[in-house]
Amino acid sequence: MMKLIGALFLVATVAVPQAGAVFRGALKAGTGFQSTVNNPTGQPEPGTVGEMILGLKKAKLIVLHSHTVAAASVFQVGVTPPKGVTRILFVVDIPTSGAALVKVNHAQSNIADEFSQLQDQGEYVYDVTP
Repeated sequence: MMKLIGALFLVATVAVPQAGAVFRGALKAGTGFQSTVNNPTGQPEPGTVGEMILGLKKAKLIVLHSHTVAAASVFQVGVTPPKGVTRILFVVDIPTSGAALVKVNHAQSNIADEFSQLQDQGEYVYDVTP
């Protein structure tokens, strides 16, 4: 189900750039980046946080990584997009009354991007440049 939701958001973002994904910058092609999701303790309704990292390659959707983060946990993943990916979309799904902190680090593009405390859901997009 989460893959379907992520795919729908990516299609909407590609077809209509103003559809809701927040543009965060550009990542350099051929190099990896790191994503960290912090699902903090003490939330009114603790639950898992889902993150899906999607790529656009020649008008095809590619799931680069998908995972869930249990309550009171931190999950970190390194991802290197395959050659030809032109856009990366992060879709973060947060339980009702929850919050999460998401960070993306990409040293080659001088990006140390921290999304503010997310609530409900967030979609963030990066272009991939040569």
